Amino acid sequence: MGTSRNLVARMVESETELLPGKDFYFGFVPERTVEGNALYEQKHIPQIIGALNKESAKKISSLFSSFNKQPILVPDIEHAELCKIIDNTYRDVTFAYANQMAMICEELGLDFHIIRQACNNNYTRNNIPAASPGVGGACLTKDPYILVDLCKKLEINMELIKSARKINEATVFHLQRKS
Repeated sequence: MGTSRNLVARMVESETELLPGKDFYFGFVPERTVEGNALYEQKHIPQIIGALNKESAKKISSLFSSFNKQPILVPDIEHAELCKIIDNTYRDVTFAYANQMAMICEELGLDFHIIRQACNNNYTRNNIPAASPGVGGACLTKDPYILVDLCKKLEINMELIKSARKINEATVFHLQRKS
């Protein structure tokens, strides 16, 4: 967190001598797309927008509003950056839950697919995902570690996130042993 403001903006400034937020508009809009579906999702999934200042926020919002009618303005770049990390960590933890439940079902001789479908069927409080050795693109496997590192500096316990990551990493090896 802080990469956009503290690294990218400073690099641009040092290379161009232009001031972010003054000489050019600067912000962060987390990429939230699934590979192969980016154009559709850019248009239909809400876009989170964090900017260096109000002028940048207006210009960036205007740009995204030209093709997306669901901009979500957050107070600044850091809020937008943490949205990206939290989104991906949430998904990683959710997949770890499904993967662990699938392993438990396997040990009990039960079909997780059937159990998952029954639990999710017309029950709006559940959306248990399918178990999978792959939890998504590179962001879903790296972003939880970024959050863990940040929280380590803040002395915040992150055992749940670390455990979820270990479960998802172990799922690949679990499946290889079963093959």
